[in-house]
Amino acid sequence: MKATAPFLISAALAFAVRPASGQAGTGNYEPASKAEAALALQAKKDIYPRQVRDSLTRYSSVLVVWPGIVRSVAAQASGDSLTLSVEHHYFDWKEDHGCQRELYFVSPRGEGTFKLTIPSTAAEAPGFTGKAVVGALVIAYGIPTTVDSLPGEAAISLTAKAANIIESTWYRTDAFSYGRGFAEFKLLKIPACSR
Repeated sequence: MKATAPFLISAALAFAVRPASGQAGTGNYEPASKAEAALALQAKKDIYPRQVRDSLTRYSSVLVVWPGIVRSVAAQASGDSLTLSVEHHYFDWKEDHGCQRELYFVSPRGEGTFKLTIPSTAAEAPGFTGKAVVGALVIAYGIPTTVDSLPGEAAISLTAKAANIIESTWYRTDAFSYGRGFAEFKLLKIPACSR
């Protein structure tokens, strides 16, 4: 049975995510703007929050890109920026175009909380797309600046260079579970067709 399990899962997924009409497929994550695309070429996807927590000085000048879900949004008293509290989630950097509505299947697992500081002028700045709301998926590009203690964990602060904020209707966290580099993959639920 173990030998046939990967085949059965593959066949079930192919059927489940096949579109009603048109082309199905999985492609690489597409940045939302030219400015984000330029940063995506420079940003380090293989540096994770736990590494930065363990050695901030080693990564304090490195541009990282971290996916996560916005848990809170707060305006700074000075009014010159917003701070998002973001729960990091592993992401396979793929877009899945099938019969399901969601494009992004983010793992429910991740490496804790980080804070993303976005300048108030970001709404007009290249590289910043979407609206900062609780529950949105954010693809955050930034430089680690500090590690602050929070109850139970240390949160990293990133100074934002770009952010693609994606509405909650376009992603889900309950289909696939995986870790760094898609390790320890588990199928949780086959996505249902919605169109």
